[in-house]
Amino acid sequence: MRQPYCCPKIMGIFFYQLKGYVFYLYICTRIFTKKINSINLIFNDMKNFVLLQWLAILFFATGVGYAQPRIWYVDADVLNPASGNSWQHATTLADALSQAASLDTIWCKRGTYRICSSVPSGVCLFGGFEGWESHLNQRELNLNFTAFTPLNLDNLTPYYYSILMLDPNFTGVNPYAYWHILSVSGAEHVLIDGFIFKEGGSLYTFGGGLYLDEVSTSVFRNLIFLDNTGQSGAGLYANYATDITMENVIFCNNNSATSGGGMFMYECFFYIWNVLFVANQSQLGGGFFLDNTTAYICHMTTAVNMANIGNAGYVTNSTMYVRNSVIYGDTNTIDSIFIQSVSTPDIVYTYSILFPVASYYQDNTCSNVNPMLVDPNLYDCSLQSNSPCINTGNNLYDPINITKDVIGNVRKWDGIVDRGAYEYQYIR
Repeated sequence: MRQPYCCPKIMGIFFYQLKGYVFYLYICTRIFTKKINSINLIFNDMKNFVLLQWLAILFFATGVGYAQPRIWYVDADVLNPASGNSWQHATTLADALSQAASLDTIWCKRGTYRICSSVPSGVCLFGGFEGWESHLNQRELNLNFTAFTPLNLDNLTPYYYSILMLDPNFTGVNPYAYWHILSVSGAEHVLIDGFIFKEGGSLYTFGGGLYLDEVSTSVFRNLIFLDNTGQSGAGLYANYATDITMENVIFCNNNSATSGGGMFMYECFFYIWNVLFVANQSQLGGGFFLDNTTAYICHMTTAVNMANIGNAGYVTNSTMYVRNSVIYGDTNTIDSIFIQSVSTPDIVYTYSILFPVASYYQDNTCSNVNPMLVDPNLYDCSLQSNSPCINTGNNLYDPINITKDVIGNVRKWDGIVDRGAYEYQYIR
């Protein structure tokens, strides 16, 4: 049970100073990763920070009590849900999500969770624990294979990620309802890390796996969206989501009826690192669909996605920078990104390979040679030993915290990053 306590006034001073340090690190990080594109953004952050300081002073100076953040321990196989304050007294994921408050953290043991729920603002959700860990850095997420395929995933026992699937008690009520495995609405500072979103949604769903609506300043990493269905954005649907970071994300075999087989974004601002779109389907944008969105994408691989228009993706009225990436197709399936005609498109491909179709928007650092992927038709988009992607990326586009590829293998084997979602792993 969450216990309130009275906080002395001196804690207000500590909180005030701590927020200053956090804000300083935040600004430095955004500058270093080139996420500040305008001095106005800095001023806006400063105004928000000043407001935050005054709120902190008022809050703590009045001696108002508040509940301490806590960790919720969750087990998919728990028979008698307990308090959730330890692995020995674990609770259900639905129970933890319904009670968690801002700044709380939820740790999920490996297993399959049947869920149809929302994530509260300010909550961090971590999967992939074995059930003994006492520190987050003890969690092991490396999938321990050289490339992702659904077959590899099926043969992996136990799963390294926690699996999220729709609760049949919800979907059986109304098959036409917009059921999502997880949704995040009107929230900020949410983190979801270490999950497989599998077989969610219906043909009427926007975001069968994960639905984001009016979400800001949140992170989604180490995720796999597999075999989801929907009207749009079968894997992930984002609507008015700003300052969102995605890292190490795989979209495989998701199927949308209209747009964005793997991912759909409308009026969003995203940073995406290490992303794989493979074998997704839709009418418009087999891999992804961007509308009125700004996306900075680094280390993306798209392959054998299918659509009537734009197998890899469909981009309209959007700004998109694609760096250190691979857009792949073969003679039978041209895996290209369709850019709808706009007055001043801001689309740039840099240090990328587009095969076999070149793009009007690529610069002279790009090429149109075969990237030599292992076997895209069997979902294996890792690099052959003779791939022109090896050691031909640009390190300047990689922030310092991006040290691994899409499945957790080490980046920069020889000091220079590879193009695409995978880093070639030398046998030494």
